[in-house]
Amino acid sequence: MKLKHAAVALAMIGTALGGSVTVTNINAGSSELVVDNAGNPVVGGFVGVGTITDPGADFGSLTGAELAGLFDSFATGATEDPAGNFLLDLDMSFEVTGSANFDSSPLAGGTIYLVLGNGADLASSSQAGIMTLGSFPASEPTPPNPVIMSNAAASVLFGDYSGTAANGSGITSGERPAFALAGLVPEPSSSLLAAFAGLILLARRKR
Repeated sequence: MKLKHAAVALAMIGTALGGSVTVTNINAGSSELVVDNAGNPVVGGFVGVGTITDPGADFGSLTGAELAGLFDSFATGATEDPAGNFLLDLDMSFEVTGSANFDSSPLAGGTIYLVLGNGADLASSSQAGIMTLGSFPASEPTPPNPVIMSNAAASVLFGDYSGTAANGSGITSGERPAFALAGLVPEPSSSLLAAFAGLILLARRKR
């Protein structure tokens, strides 16, 4: 009887917490990596899963902060180098997981957007990549995970699959397809802002 009550309690907890969605680029021998627009590995770069409020925006005309303003996050992480893992030594790898009750979440049935950046967060990124990877679950229970980032599955909105990257030292080592980020508009530097403020002050004095 106690075991039965425990099972019911666990089921209620699971229903309350809802399901989870994992998005990753780790796919054994066919993993696709992340590089910047010069072909350099992106390690420690931003990874976000969620929605874009204006998918038709001209992303190349935005700063990282402006792009961050269009992104509603479901889960975030970073590209990393899991050094020392012989079986899965994948530079530029990531795996992010978020949870929601998809019977009531506004995400239910909506498009999954994967957003990548070369900065620690999206606002500080000077390059980014955006793609869609199918849809969030329409209801509970959630289907099997994970969602794999791949050229075949993705609809790319910003960035491209133009490159390759040498990767790893374990059994997964070798040249692999890579998704290349694209450039954003640079944020104005503090020195430039100071110079602009000085010009305004000078103009006022002349008046």
